[in-house]
Amino acid sequence: LKKDENMTYEKAFFLGHSSLQEEVETTYESVDGSATSRLREDAASVNAFYQGDGSYSQVNMPPLENFEQCDANAVMCCWPKDRQAADNNGNCNRNTYSENCVDKDPADNTNLCFVDMEKGSFASGFDSDGLVEFPGDGDDGEGAIHCHGYAWANDEYDPITRYRANNLFYVSMYDHMHQRGYVENIPGAPMCGCVEQMPTVTRSDCTEIDATERFKITYDSTTNEIEGSIALIDINFNACQGINHRNNDLWAYMGRLFYEGKIENTQWGEAGRIITNSDCDYAVEEALSKKALEPGYDYDISQWTNIAGRDNFNVNGDINELQVATFGAEALRLAMTTQTANLAEAPHGIIRRMCATCDPNMKEIFYRRLTPIPAGYDLLYNILHQRNDGGGNNRWNEDFHLYSTYEDAVNDENRWPCPNNSFNYGAPFYGECSPDGQRVRDQYSIFSWSPGPRAHVGYYIAKGEEEGLVKVDTHSIRGRDHANGMALESADGKTIYMTGHGRDIWSYDDDFNFKADDIVEADFTAVVKVGAQSTASPQSWSKSGLMVRTDLDTNSAHLSIF
Repeated sequence: LKKDENMTYEKAFFLGHSSLQEEVETTYESVDGSATSRLREDAASVNAFYQGDGSYSQVNMPPLENFEQCDANAVMCCWPKDRQAADNNGNCNRNTYSENCVDKDPADNTNLCFVDMEKGSFASGFDSDGLVEFPGDGDDGEGAIHCHGYAWANDEYDPITRYRANNLFYVSMYDHMHQRGYVENIPGAPMCGCVEQMPTVTRSDCTEIDATERFKITYDSTTNEIEGSIALIDINFNACQGINHRNNDLWAYMGRLFYEGKIENTQWGEAGRIITNSDCDYAVEEALSKKALEPGYDYDISQWTNIAGRDNFNVNGDINELQVATFGAEALRLAMTTQTANLAEAPHGIIRRMCATCDPNMKEIFYRRLTPIPAGYDLLYNILHQRNDGGGNNRWNEDFHLYSTYEDAVNDENRWPCPNNSFNYGAPFYGECSPDGQRVRDQYSIFSWSPGPRAHVGYYIAKGEEEGLVKVDTHSIRGRDHANGMALESADGKTIYMTGHGRDIWSYDDDFNFKADDIVEADFTAVVKVGAQSTASPQSWSKSGLMVRTDLDTNSAHLSIF
């Protein structure tokens, strides 16, 4: 490790790109077949420093941008690669390095949520303000990631503060590179830095120092002066002891520092924005919001029609409303017929579900209907709100199959199997099934729940929005801030299919969905044939019918027939 006044090596190392981090032991570089780039030999000075000054003297923090402004009093390192075998860490565990250790994984101890490219621009060299999200976890997401950090007190004389550079050396160079072989960085971020600069993750391991110090005090009787110095320093590095008996956990350790009065609640909170201590969903949504981004699905309206959506997928109403506008029972049945008019392979229709917050294999699912939708049966209400088989009208392997792609659904290829050949109707639409038949939990969305457990979900059928039933305008009269709904018109313009919900229609603060015709100022005659009315979730005051209103104000006079 060659040191120069520009700290060239240190800069490269803490960004994750020094020669020790990018090389892998190999026998291909020597004539006699002996190994080169042996980490324990090339990094022998790291071990020597640990045995000496790293454990028995105070080390200074490197003057690098990675560590200039650690307002939360915490540093974290994250590694995606293991380059050293036979050390009982990671899965680079065989000595045939060139075949088995070129790109092996560290021990996975966290879920990587996202990288804020703007915060890590000094490390990546890219002038970007984007966000790179990593849905899922492990092999279903970013792969194996290992994060480890430490924290210190606001009191500059506290040993954990004075020896924080020793801890940095131990965590980054000795314990993880020299001992475990963990190297390189998460793309778009430094390998190590103030926690505020690092990728957002769900947790991090943690090391704290325990320092033993012996002081020498000298009194000069001739001058009456007293001098003191540290005669001995002995630093031990141990797993952090955190709150609630949670050890080896950086977030929990910072909680302990807060309760001991060593850091402020704002510092613990700042670290908690990077180390979520839960899952990734809220952190990702908050980060997207700060960058004026939001989850969504920009679907092709010439090929697809939205039949229901919640949160940012609620294209037919207020995205902040759980009570979303959807197709009614008869409208869906007719629309499914329209979409399959030229699709003999799937004559009863295909439904597509998009889920922004689901695991990668669950973000897009196709439902192929095998049987006609019975007249009067509300299939969509069953999918969105119920946890059953719709009274026998929506049974897996009898009424529908699931697929990963539209082509598979059309051609009836690669059907999804279910665990133990059993569909769990408590998990609507997908039944905890998956492409390989493994059980995958909590990937459903009940539209009346918050968050659902999955938010930002939309359902579509394969017909253009201008084909067959076409959406027409309605007015949500919201006297009680609840009304929503939609209306569809048949191709011949003779039939309206309308849905709606609200609080009430009575003497004041009307709250309902209303389709208005032209305003007239003279006597008129209206003739409407009401073919059918239905209520998916009936209440004692549910109403539907015909109305004449003075205007669209919530308290306007009206004449109604329900």
